[in-house]
Amino acid sequence: SLWTDLFFSGHFMSHIILLFNQHCTEFGLLAGDFNCVLNDALDRSSPSPLTNPKSPQILKKLCEDTGLIDVWRERHPLTKDYTFYSNPHQLYSRLDYIFMHTTHIHTNWNQ
Repeated sequence: SLWTDLFFSGHFMSHIILLFNQHCTEFGLLAGDFNCVLNDALDRSSPSPLTNPKSPQILKKLCEDTGLIDVWRERHPLTKDYTFYSNPHQLYSRLDYIFMHTTHIHTNWNQ
């Protein structure tokens, strides 16, 4: 488990994802509060200005480059659901994600 204000740093985020890919050679999940919204249309209850617009761009690019996929969004491509509520902004957001390598996304977990 990891959380830090430094996660907004592209260098720190890329370092964590690259470490994950380096050490999880078989199967692994990268999960947690990434404190950013990857899809503004689906992952927020209403559109609002992004506090740090570079974070989602960096995270999307890193996932694309390393072959990681948002498991929940893959299984629920059009569903709006949220993991955080901001009372001051009256806004729901999906900030928590579970990523895994694309090669495992179609694994039959019922076996």
